[in-house]
Amino acid sequence: MYLNRKTISIGATGRGYTEVTLNVTEPIDKWVNLSKYLFCWDNVLGKDNETLLRVLREDFDIGWAENANISKSEDGETLNITKGYNSTQINIDETKGKATLKISDGKIPNLKVKKENGKRDIYLYSSKINITVVDDRTKYVTPFTPRI
Repeated sequence: MYLNRKTISIGATGRGYTEVTLNVTEPIDKWVNLSKYLFCWDNVLGKDNETLLRVLREDFDIGWAENANISKSEDGETLNITKGYNSTQINIDETKGKATLKISDGKIPNLKVKKENGKRDIYLYSSKINITVVDDRTKYVTPFTPRI
């Protein structure tokens, strides 16, 4: 049974995730990545300082990041976040379209860089969902969220 032209929108936009919109004209079964906007690299050491610190606390469980100091390397490719004896670092590789957060127990390599409006925005690709549409009335969404 073919579907009438139909649009499906899925996403936890209230939690910062982008919304996925699919135009469905026939049954589908596919995996889709959801992304979450974190901060604008070019606005750190400015209006996105608190946003970056909140992201570190809330999304990566780095509790000590509250009121931490942020500095940027001379070449602008590394952010250093420090407070007392604690530190973490984010390196950006614009040519590969990724950024790496280095924390004490390892790296989190799934940060992506998107250039939008001339600025480098950092996203977390952490959620994957399976969308299955069988007919006009049946839609299944199965989340898959790896532990960060």
